[in-house]
Amino acid sequence: MPGKDTKVDLNVKGKEYPPVKFKVEKSHIAAFAQAVEDPNKLYTDDKYAAKTKYKGIIAPPTYPVCFGGPLEAGKQPPTPLVQVALDAKINVGIMVHGEQEFEYFTPVRPGDDITSVAKISNVEHKPRKDGSKRGIVTIEVTSKNQKGEKVAVSHVVLIER
Repeated sequence: MPGKDTKVDLNVKGKEYPPVKFKVEKSHIAAFAQAVEDPNKLYTDDKYAAKTKYKGIIAPPTYPVCFGGPLEAGKQPPTPLVQVALDAKINVGIMVHGEQEFEYFTPVRPGDDITSVAKISNVEHKPRKDGSKRGIVTIEVTSKNQKGEKVAVSHVVLIER
C-alpha cells in the first residue's frame, strides 16, 4: 500500500526473543547443499572432508538460515522472523526481504546443537518517493553451538515497499 504511512512500531527496537534450538544433522546438511546446488564434497563426503583442514563435514555458508526452525503449521509458535514482523506491526502484504548478511566464527558440524537468539536491532521510518513513510526493521540473530561458541551472526532487513 504505497501512499499510506507505515504503522511499524518504533518502540520494538531492542526487543529480544526467546532462544530457538536447532539440531544439525548430516542428512540435513547434505539436503541443504543439494538444494542450493553446491557440489562441494566438504558438505557430503566423510572421507573427503576428513582430509581437509576441517577434519570432517561442515555446513555450507548460508546454512544458518535454517536455524529459525522449520515452519510446521500448528506444531510450533511462529519463527522469530515471523514473530518480529508481527510485533513490529510491519505490513507483511507489502513486505520484502531487503537483505541478509552473515558473519561466521566457527564451522557448523553435524551433531551441533545450535541455539539462536533474535533481537530487533533497528527500526526506522523512511520516506517513499510519494512522501509517505515506509517501515524498515533490522533483525540480528546470534547463533551459538553446544559449547557456547558463536558460530554465526546474521542481519536481516525487512522493508515495506
